[in-house]
Amino acid sequence: MRPVRRYCGCGIPLARDNPASICAACRDRRESVRAPRVPPEFWLTGVMAAALASGDLGRMLRAYRSHPFHGHRPLPQTVLAGWLSVSQMTVSRIEQGKRRLTIDEINWFTRSLGIPVTLRWLPDHEAGEDVDPLSRRSLLGAGAGAALGLSATTAPAAARA
Repeated sequence: MRPVRRYCGCGIPLARDNPASICAACRDRRESVRAPRVPPEFWLTGVMAAALASGDLGRMLRAYRSHPFHGHRPLPQTVLAGWLSVSQMTVSRIEQGKRRLTIDEINWFTRSLGIPVTLRWLPDHEAGEDVDPLSRRSLLGAGAGAALGLSATTAPAAARA
């Protein structure tokens, strides 16, 4: 009896000894579009810790891009944008404080960059603060944010585990 031939999503036949469902080339491509795993000390450096403590996601993204772990030069916004699945312009607007973020976006960015749960933002203020009372979307976000311990319109300050 001849074994059934398995194929990767790209159409390449998988090697018989490959237990995965994708080929090595697709796996390598997938790995290159993810943020690298960083050591725990990465988050404890002065600039990074201050950026996390500020609760400003833009400041945190700038600190992440310019961290010495990534080399002598800051990472380009396009690389970070690829890891976060957003455009370079979106990263620029976030860093400049010109773009509001949803709770889901904040959660996605923190998970994509591998920020440990103990360092993710927790509020220093009341949930729902700065929410436009006439905006149904903001109120809905504030309700969901209160359940998660986040504000709908501002990135809360960093947690101390």
